Amino acid sequence: MEDPDDRLRLREASGMVRRMANGWFDDEPDYRHDPGDYLWIDGMLSPPSELPAAASDNVKMVVDAVRDLASLATGPAVRLVLIVDSLDRLIEPELFRAGIEQDIRFLRALGIGFVIAGPIRVLFGAEREVTQLFDDWQYLGDIDAGAGGTSFLIDVLRRRAGDEILAEDAAAGIAARSGGVMRDLVMLTRSSAQEAYLRGLDQIDRACVAASADAYGRQLLLGLDPRSIEVLKRVKATGVFAPTNDQDIALLATRRLLQYQRKDGTHYAVHPCLSDLLDSVV
Repeated sequence: MEDPDDRLRLREASGMVRRMANGWFDDEPDYRHDPGDYLWIDGMLSPPSELPAAASDNVKMVVDAVRDLASLATGPAVRLVLIVDSLDRLIEPELFRAGIEQDIRFLRALGIGFVIAGPIRVLFGAEREVTQLFDDWQYLGDIDAGAGGTSFLIDVLRRRAGDEILAEDAAAGIAARSGGVMRDLVMLTRSSAQEAYLRGLDQIDRACVAASADAYGRQLLLGLDPRSIEVLKRVKATGVFAPTNDQDIALLATRRLLQYQRKDGTHYAVHPCLSDLLDSVV
């Protein structure tokens, strides 16, 4: 972009989007405040209950700024892409659709690309029509320890926690019990560290990991009815999973059942923390 005016507009528009997202200090004179006071304005990434009263005006400012960005980002080698993470935590597909449908249409009309992490349930059953809002979709399976993923998971742990607080066998235990689910990997590491602290230890050991995994497995076990337990036991014994209703899909959506993509096809496994407890359930 060679035009100085265009470069200035690009900086102003991108700055406006960041401000409206994260919040800013407003030092404009206002009858409610003494001159020179700085008033913090909450960004639109704040929880809905904490949004400023003039939220509708803020939305208009963001829309105008995005339009400016889209008009400036032109050319054969230039394409704006918005990347949104964490919406896969929305268990209910209806909430997911309500939150993105209008935004996708608006961005598409401006020629802006859209990449989003969505909930797994939109890939199955009646909710699958939500995928029609997108040009393409990909299912990202969990990291398969049986396909060499254990070393990667341990490497992730080593980057977050050094040898001084995480013993080698404890790291391997966390990686195995996480089932290749990154959030569970981080959660089990955190809860194992808390367990070590409660035991007065300077380092996470295998016993801390076992206690943490057992506690998480019991959380996963809560709320399962006899039919779901039967399905999980069958998958554990055979590796075969053929969902027939929303209740079965919920096992995948809640990560009680994990799905791995291998060269010879799709494989299923019960989450390791839950698998250890299934045999004790009558």
